[in-house]
Amino acid sequence: MPIVHCGDRVLVGAKLERPGTRIGNQIWAAAAPEPRPAAPCDAAEARALQQSIRDLWNFRIPGSDVIVMGMLACAYYGAAIPWRPAGFLTGGAGCGKSSLLEVLKSAIPLKFATNDASKAGIEQTVDGRAIPMLVDEASDRVDQRAARALLDLVLSATGGEGTKGARGGSDGIARKISVAGSIIMASIRPPDMEAQHLGRFTIVEMVAAHKGADHTAEHRDLAAWAKDIGPAMWGRAIAAWERYREARIVLRAAIGKAGCQPREMDQMGSLLAGWWTLTHDHVPAESEADDAVQGVIGYIRSADQVMTQSGTQQMIDFLLSQKVQMNRSTDRQPLNVLISRMLEPDRQRMQEEPEFQDVGYSRDNVAAVLASYGIRVVRANEPPGRSGQPALRASDGDGLWIWPRNAMLAALFKDTTFAGQKYIYEFARMESYRPPPKNKNGTERAVTIGKMKHKGCFWVRCCELGLSDDGE
Repeated sequence: MPIVHCGDRVLVGAKLERPGTRIGNQIWAAAAPEPRPAAPCDAAEARALQQSIRDLWNFRIPGSDVIVMGMLACAYYGAAIPWRPAGFLTGGAGCGKSSLLEVLKSAIPLKFATNDASKAGIEQTVDGRAIPMLVDEASDRVDQRAARALLDLVLSATGGEGTKGARGGSDGIARKISVAGSIIMASIRPPDMEAQHLGRFTIVEMVAAHKGADHTAEHRDLAAWAKDIGPAMWGRAIAAWERYREARIVLRAAIGKAGCQPREMDQMGSLLAGWWTLTHDHVPAESEADDAVQGVIGYIRSADQVMTQSGTQQMIDFLLSQKVQMNRSTDRQPLNVLISRMLEPDRQRMQEEPEFQDVGYSRDNVAAVLASYGIRVVRANEPPGRSGQPALRASDGDGLWIWPRNAMLAALFKDTTFAGQKYIYEFARMESYRPPPKNKNGTERAVTIGKMKHKGCFWVRCCELGLSDDGE
């Protein structure tokens, strides 16, 4: 069961124990008094809060009020739940992000809240305490590195035992840190997120109020009411601990049936279970769980959406959109256009589009440009070379040989998240990736790219790059 350390008292189940009480191998130390849960309120109070959120704010995706209530419930559980969802409230100026975050802050008696925090600042302040963290204006700053550092804190603090590590002090003494709990942020725009962040964050997009509508007073009154009802809402969440666990199992399965991916099932399952636990007094039946999932279907990311947002796909999209200069020309063309040109049957583009009769777009010139970036295109029906030998390939279908040590290729990723060797790691995650070929004696085989032979070249399929439709 969840145990709430209230400083001068420790809440175990429904009983407040004195500090010094031993539970298992844990002895709870005395500390300054902290806010504590109150007697549980009725589900009607939670439903009234949800209705007010739905009425007083405009959300882009239907069901966002359910997601917000789920964030609130999961925040109440601190580190007790194994998957602690993080939330991000975002939208244009005047949409009420800060006001909604203020309502959530008011409804959570024990928390860390700030509008100007760094990763190190949060770690030092929250160290050793399993409490929710609410950060306003989380990424509205010039230095986006600080915002991304906060995202990295989320990755560890919201799962398992939370962030555990050590930090050096000015006195040269290392100090251990421990941070665990849900994190809710608000900002006009989220910082750039990678695939691992998107699996932990649920982004709630808000839009401005309808013309002529002004809910400032209502927002302020709702925050005041939330502060009054917050301890009882917290008490309700703790008293319903077993119901939360059972509801999460049922709702997680329903989310899986809707096509959600495993990590998304953990995230959305926790949010929906939190919302259900606050607003209902029973474990959902299978049909009720299916209806609940349909109510937030806009937040369920399919396998295709997850793949599109993966680091590998982002790397591919970035690479193929890079414009490179053509030989004997001042023109620049994206790499995807040049690769597509090499995948065409001989002379097709020359016949259909007269402008490509320019020598700068001949197959030989395009191949030379790609070779300067360490790329060679091999079509599924590539004719034998001058020697009569078939083109070297690592699988059927259209494909590319890529020489990863090419300096011009590496330069395309400079100052990106794929700089250094990272883009090579992303290529290696592709399903069609094939490592450098071997000779019969086991030595590494060189691949001809342009007029040079290179060892260490790997193979990827064009269909996985989205440049060919010759396979899955």
